[in-house]
Amino acid sequence: MNRHPVAQQSADVPARPDRPFVSEKRVRLTNLNRLLYAAGLSAVLFASALPASAATQQPAPPVSQTATTESESTPPAEAPVPATTPAPATEPTAPAPEEPAVAPETAQPAPEPTVEQPTARTAPAENQLTSEVPSLDWNPLLEPGSNARIGEEFTGPEDLHHSGHSHDESSPEGSFGAAMAPRSGDIKVTLVTVKLAGKTTADVNAINMDAARASISNSSSYWKSMSNNRLSMTVAKEIRGFSSAARITDSYETIMAKVTSELKWAYNPYEALVIFVPHKDLNYQGSWGILGGGFTDGPVSGRVIMPYPAYATKNVVAHEFGHVLGLHHSNSLYCSNGRVDVGIVNRSITDGSCGSYEYGDTLDLMGFAQGHVPVINSFLWEFGGFGRGDEIRNTGTAGTAKRYTLKAWAGTESNRAVKFTDPISRETYYVELRLPVGRDANIAIGGNQGVKVIKKDVRGWNGNASLLLTPNSTWTGYYNTNHTWQPQQTFTTHSGTRVSVDSMTSTSAVVTISNPIATKLAAAASGASLGAAVGPITCGLYGGGCYQAFSGGNVYYTAATGAHAVTGSYFTAWGEAGWQAKIGYPTAGVKCGLYNGGCYQTFSAGTIYSTAATGTHAVRASYMNAWRDAGWQMKIGYPTAGVKCGLYNGGCYQTFSAGTIYSTAATGTHAVSGPYMNAWRDAGWQAKIGYPTAPVRCGLAGDACYQTFSAGTIYRTAATGTHAVRSTSMNAWRDAGWQAGIGYPTAPVRCGAPGEPCYQTFTGATIYSTPTTGTHAVRSTYMNAWRDAGWQHGIGYPTGALRCGAAGAPCYQTFAAGTIYSTAATGTHAVRSTYMNAWRDAGWQNGIGYPTAPVKCGLTSNACYQTFATGTIYSAPTTGTHAVRSTYMNAWREAGWQAKIGYPTAGVKCGLYGDGCYQSFTGGNIYAAPGTGAHAVTEPFREAWRLAGWQMKLGYPLQSAAAAKGYRKVEFQRGWITWTTTGTKTTYKTS
Repeated sequence: MNRHPVAQQSADVPARPDRPFVSEKRVRLTNLNRLLYAAGLSAVLFASALPASAATQQPAPPVSQTATTESESTPPAEAPVPATTPAPATEPTAPAPEEPAVAPETAQPAPEPTVEQPTARTAPAENQLTSEVPSLDWNPLLEPGSNARIGEEFTGPEDLHHSGHSHDESSPEGSFGAAMAPRSGDIKVTLVTVKLAGKTTADVNAINMDAARASISNSSSYWKSMSNNRLSMTVAKEIRGFSSAARITDSYETIMAKVTSELKWAYNPYEALVIFVPHKDLNYQGSWGILGGGFTDGPVSGRVIMPYPAYATKNVVAHEFGHVLGLHHSNSLYCSNGRVDVGIVNRSITDGSCGSYEYGDTLDLMGFAQGHVPVINSFLWEFGGFGRGDEIRNTGTAGTAKRYTLKAWAGTESNRAVKFTDPISRETYYVELRLPVGRDANIAIGGNQGVKVIKKDVRGWNGNASLLLTPNSTWTGYYNTNHTWQPQQTFTTHSGTRVSVDSMTSTSAVVTISNPIATKLAAAASGASLGAAVGPITCGLYGGGCYQAFSGGNVYYTAATGAHAVTGSYFTAWGEAGWQAKIGYPTAGVKCGLYNGGCYQTFSAGTIYSTAATGTHAVRASYMNAWRDAGWQMKIGYPTAGVKCGLYNGGCYQTFSAGTIYSTAATGTHAVSGPYMNAWRDAGWQAKIGYPTAPVRCGLAGDACYQTFSAGTIYRTAATGTHAVRSTSMNAWRDAGWQAGIGYPTAPVRCGAPGEPCYQTFTGATIYSTPTTGTHAVRSTYMNAWRDAGWQHGIGYPTGALRCGAAGAPCYQTFAAGTIYSTAATGTHAVRSTYMNAWRDAGWQNGIGYPTAPVKCGLTSNACYQTFATGTIYSAPTTGTHAVRSTYMNAWREAGWQAKIGYPTAGVKCGLYGDGCYQSFTGGNIYAAPGTGAHAVTEPFREAWRLAGWQMKLGYPLQSAAAAKGYRKVEFQRGWITWTTTGTKTTYKTS
């Protein structure tokens, strides 16, 4: 059940709300949300929430539908009354009039709540007669200390366990609920006075039946006028003094549930149960001051509970039948910050400083109307399916400024109110004129005579509550004297649509409804000659954009960019670019006159360009600098396609007529064009040298230009062409002296199979790279030496850069199996690793100098040799590799070279007696001492020398002592050794 109890303000509640209501599912009412007019504000309870006992009751016997034919203000002539129920002790001679017979200035609205704190009421004893039977003109709001309150207020079907309605919250305002279809018929009322347990017959007889009947008659008259005479209420049956087990101390919904069950009330369409109980007011879960409650059991059936009739009864009963007919309350917007409108999204108010002030529309029966019965507002009118259906003019989506004439809402003219849809929020607003005519005669006065603006509220269920939007949203209290907008005032929706009150007379008002966005859209369409609009304004686009379709194209708007048309190929290009999510909204119209006949249209994050040759395509703002750096359209032309992504390592690109711009998060956005593109391709694209990290730059030595990539750089000169140098080769180039050392690359990197060596030629060198030796340049001046050494098969690949000493000093470069040495005197030649020990043993360059030629082979015994400045290194399979110094070379020749004494088997060794040195050969030794020169000694001379005591006795040879040469007598320092057929003979010199 949905219940909406009606209550007075409690004295212990402050006069201002401590927290306005903001669409919670179940809320404790804040102070002024409890300022409920005692008669007009009540609860609506759905039958589905009745106690189980009520739901399982057997239907009661049919109730007679016969009604009297007397006027609405006259009770039935022969209303059936139970025999056990005595007639009322007193009955008025005439029912209360339908409208108060007072002039407007004598009407008595409820006073503003006082801050005084009266003594709190206590619950009466069960058998206690009400302290008094109120008179029919008793106004509880004027009674000192009577400020009543309610305890709980329920706002939606979830908390009320109602399963018969659903709502869709997908739209901006939450499309919860739709207007009801028009209903027709007479609602048959069973009127019951209830003798509660603990109450006396006198108590129940004190209920004024004429006033009770009159309240129903008044309600019937009211809702007939609201429904164009389609709906009415007739007392079809009366039951007086019905005894119930319910007690006055029960909460009012408990009383109603018990009486409903005891009566075996059946829930039938076009039937209503109205009960009066003998007490001054009711309570809701212990909170007293409630003066009425309504329960709806269907579109045209329900129940009403009332206390003793009094001043507010006719308002309350009509109000409760509004709930029976499916309406919730007429509320007003409360904002502590003074806003006059707020957004509603998914049944929630979007500003935490604002809330729905329940019953705050005091110009409405379903609001805090006190003793009056004014017309329900145009929103509830349409929602409930009332009237003829032509009273409210639907002006559609607000657009350019249009004027409308409003007539008195309490009148009868067609199109006397208007409604419009805000193009941005999509909320619908109702605009009506309240003038002191008809049911508004005594209430639409002062600040309440003027233009009212209403929309759907967050409260209620199924979208059946309204929200009044006043000029002063900080108002709280019992009665608002400033509901309406006056001439020269303008109401502005939270999305910017304006309702300006241009003028007002005693019979009408003229308002202008306009939306600044619509005006700007129309102006842009006119400027672009797009023709007439062919669609409504649609807002809520990405980034807060709006648009409207015209016969010649669309116009788009945002607060930041203004309104501009996008048409034809520019529209297609915008879509290709990713719409506003990628390049934003247009910031101007199309302009032409660019280089080569180009046209363009700027957007907030890009520009669309168009030429006859390249088509129409967008350039994102993030690509614009790259295009600029590349020389704009004069260098790489106009775009030929949109941005495409999905490249290696997350790259994106955009083609231009003479180049392409590439972009990655790591490298930025840069163009690659012309010969640089070929060089990039030759280098292996992004998989090898990555993406560009900067534009082309020039000014290097030799008028060279270059472009850096994440893993390499492309260089270009007129002489060498355009080629990439990988980052892995950059250090080698640096070590080789950059372009000043070995020039610029003349070709791309060339490789064999994966894992095999690679190389790249430069003007004056070649850089080689292998996994084991690294990447190093070999200068052209070293290339012949490497070739002579057998290339990589001879001494391997370079393992280091060229190293030199001071200017003019020797240089060298290591290879995997040798080293190339270069001097001005000896040239450039490699020394194999197998020769290196021999050179070392010979004293390196200080011993035999630098190599003067490469290794040569072809000697006897498969021997090879390499000449040095002062020696030669020989290598033979049987003797190894050893140097022969130039000083030993003549001795070896005299001994007959390798043919006679073989190849050296070791290097020169010194430290002999007399500072002598020697070098062993296969067939003898060569000895050298100061003053003697170097000479070979072979057998049999060597044995004779030994027997003679070596150099200690005979000294060192002064000539070759090689028998193979045919010598018979060899001179030594201190004698001779003579060889004959009979042997050797040693002769010593005499002093």
